[in-house]
Amino acid sequence: MKEKLTLPLLKLSDEQGRKKLLINSFNLLLLVAMLYFSIKGFLAGNNLYTVIIFGFFLITGTNLLLFNVRQTTVFSSFFTVIVISLLGVVLFVFFPAEGQAVLWFYTFPPLSMLLLGHKRGFWVSLGIISIAVVLYLVFPHWLSYPFPPSFMLRLVFSYVILILMVYLSEYSRHVLQARIADKNEQIAKAHKNITSSIVYAKRIQDALLTNRIHIESYFQEYFLFYKPKDVVSGDFYYVQKIDNRIYFAVADCTGHGVPGGFITMLGITYLDEIVQGKEIDQPNIVLNKLREKIKAAFTSFGSDNRNGLDIALCVLDTTTNVLQYSGAYNPLMILREGEIIEIGATKNPVGNHVKEKDFENKDVQLRNNDLIYLFSDGYLDQFGGEENRKFTKKRFKEMLLAHQDKPLTEQQEILADTLSDWQKGHAQVDDITVLGIKWTG
Repeated sequence: MKEKLTLPLLKLSDEQGRKKLLINSFNLLLLVAMLYFSIKGFLAGNNLYTVIIFGFFLITGTNLLLFNVRQTTVFSSFFTVIVISLLGVVLFVFFPAEGQAVLWFYTFPPLSMLLLGHKRGFWVSLGIISIAVVLYLVFPHWLSYPFPPSFMLRLVFSYVILILMVYLSEYSRHVLQARIADKNEQIAKAHKNITSSIVYAKRIQDALLTNRIHIESYFQEYFLFYKPKDVVSGDFYYVQKIDNRIYFAVADCTGHGVPGGFITMLGITYLDEIVQGKEIDQPNIVLNKLREKIKAAFTSFGSDNRNGLDIALCVLDTTTNVLQYSGAYNPLMILREGEIIEIGATKNPVGNHVKEKDFENKDVQLRNNDLIYLFSDGYLDQFGGEENRKFTKKRFKEMLLAHQDKPLTEQQEILADTLSDWQKGHAQVDDITVLGIKWTG
């Protein structure tokens, strides 16, 4: 995906960038104006006027160059205001007739509030007009052109009005920024608290998930590709051994993130309670009882909530190598001698459903080196590829077949790399869990 180009200096929230933009803009504008008036003065034969204007041109150019090399924002802000103000006073006192731009230059000192801040700039602006008025009153003979008092009164009045307008504008902006900064601080604090809570929820969820050390003690070779979409996952995996039976499952709960995480905690807790407490060796009975508990959890307070989970649950008898499977939408895949055996699930969720039916139980006599795969639908539903389509079950099977002879740890890496290549920058759409087991009983 192409990145959208942005101009960081144009961000109003970036005060430093804003000042940099203003300094560069004012100085460039001054350079163009000074160059124009110096050439005009030269052509008119006014050498003194030309020399002064060109001198200010060189000073402004030097300031602009130093600023862009050293990024001295504070110094350049003051220097720009001083140069603009001094130039205005010089033109007003000594060259009013030749420098008709004096009125144009007088619009710049109030804008010092944009560079120095509304408070400091306000007093600097008043100071500039005060100096000009004093010079006019005390040294009127210095003026090469006698401005009438009525003109000066209008000039001072309009100048003061301009100062007040800019001050009010900058003051309003300052107040608004202060409020935004306060809101941002509150939002940042709330975000930190929420993030901390979510991270803590993940710790609780991780504590409920089966420890991988236990999984390694139950199976000689396996992999677990577990990739939540958010910090907290709506998927969970479960592995438990009781006597000669190994219970293992992969489940996909309604939603993802924190909402899905709540359901996973219910699912893991209730599933373990059923497996540990009743010693049931038939997975379909386990799912039926799990559905009752999930429904009761939501209906006990009068809710008709349809949250629940899809799951593939297996019970493996290590003495007979018979694997019993029952599923709620999630199938079981067994890869044997270059062929994938897919065992379908019951088309019912573990939760409220319009047409509920009992979960079915299916037996499989495992053979040595059979590869068993349980998975949620997150991998299959991931969008990507050249045409931005789902990965699909067909591609998933083809991938497993293509790498069936490789160790399971390497298969896990292939799953991760294939998913990354398939996404091509697209966001992950759902939680992803794939459990692969090689049976060597």
